[in-house]
Amino acid sequence: MKYTEAFAQYDATLASRRWAYSALAEDGSLVLSCWGRRFHFHPGGSLRYADKFSRWALNPRGKSLLQKHLKQAFEGGLPVRLVIANAGDPDAVDAGRDASKAPNTWDVRKDLTGRVVELTTEGFAVDF
Repeated sequence: MKYTEAFAQYDATLASRRWAYSALAEDGSLVLSCWGRRFHFHPGGSLRYADKFSRWALNPRGKSLLQKHLKQAFEGGLPVRLVIANAGDPDAVDAGRDASKAPNTWDVRKDLTGRVVELTTEGFAVDF
């Protein structure tokens, strides 16, 4: 599945397929692309995705839009829909390097709906 097709599964259109990581869907939910290897189980049984904004330094436009969308979701209690990005170069992802040229794949998980549970200037967390 192509990146834009994954977002379209939620009726969400990316501002740019080259730099956007998030979009608002027609139903008002936030659709978020998350690296699959950054999930972990959180005490209490939720599946948590957490990340630091410092890792997003190579893409200031995407990072800025992501922060705006996360703030909207956090303050408005918007549901978060999930697009899982499977890294073709996991080491680049972990190091915060550009992983866009790697053979990445995307999966849609309509069975998981999350909420932004933490949002600071340093990073964020979403529980699914």
